[in-house]
Amino acid sequence: MILRLTFQSETGLDTNHIDFNLYDTPIVQKVIELLNIAKQDIHSSVDFRIDTKFSQSEQTSLELAMEMNRVIDKVNGLGCITIPNSCYLETSIEPHLQTDKLNHLHLIFQEYSEEHGVGYDETQELLERVNILVHMLESAPVEMDQVFIVAKQEYYRPQTLEGIDVNLTDDDHNTRLPWGMWGFLELDYNTVGKDLGACFGTNDKVLANKPDEIRQQETYAPVFAINFAEGPHNINTKESDNIKTKEYYTWCAENNVPFNYFEPKYKLGRIRLGQIANEWTMQGIQEFVTRYPNIIEIVALNDK
Repeated sequence: MILRLTFQSETGLDTNHIDFNLYDTPIVQKVIELLNIAKQDIHSSVDFRIDTKFSQSEQTSLELAMEMNRVIDKVNGLGCITIPNSCYLETSIEPHLQTDKLNHLHLIFQEYSEEHGVGYDETQELLERVNILVHMLESAPVEMDQVFIVAKQEYYRPQTLEGIDVNLTDDDHNTRLPWGMWGFLELDYNTVGKDLGACFGTNDKVLANKPDEIRQQETYAPVFAINFAEGPHNINTKESDNIKTKEYYTWCAENNVPFNYFEPKYKLGRIRLGQIANEWTMQGIQEFVTRYPNIIEIVALNDK
């Protein structure tokens, strides 16, 4: 079975698609079943996000840091909340070294989103930009291109407006592997906040010691994420997955994480559902999403 994402040009006159070979696992079967349930409803629609990053220099990082400070000014100008002066980024220090400020800004976004919902007012829209900038700035400038795609089949129960999210089991969590670097179809995090793996990735020792504020993924929905970083030579191997997992548990031990991080739900990474069906280059993916910047359909197809 394959999962097909259909993309559309900006003019709406042309379409193309990318296929992923799905794994034959119980969690894949459950996610596809949920996708098909959602697609049966006439109110169902596709929501998506495509982030394209090009090689980032120190100058680019400085420009993004200055943008962050301007966005903070705009948030404070609206008067709904006040982001403290201590969160403004120092332009004389590389942004990725200001982890306390970035982590605090992310927490502000998380808390506001949990209280007010996502995308309903101007403050939330600005905080969404803060969140994106945090993720763009938390890594050191590197010569690496990246395309990150999230595609979701939206559906809400008509009477309650509740989503159709379903609880993940320990067996589901046990299939987690470190984040895919090239062409893996993964179950999206689909949760506001940071899980323990994200704390590890950003060296957020403070949040890692606040179990009530860590947000592990507890449910799944028909939401898919694909990462293309650097090039096909960067694909995960069993050896690289094992190394990253060992680093994660070592980090947890060294930072005295105060709960049982060996529980299945705390496993590092995401649940892999499949892998891209055809060979692509980094340039090919970048040119594809530039030409087809919209996703209009998510569908599971038999590959026979």
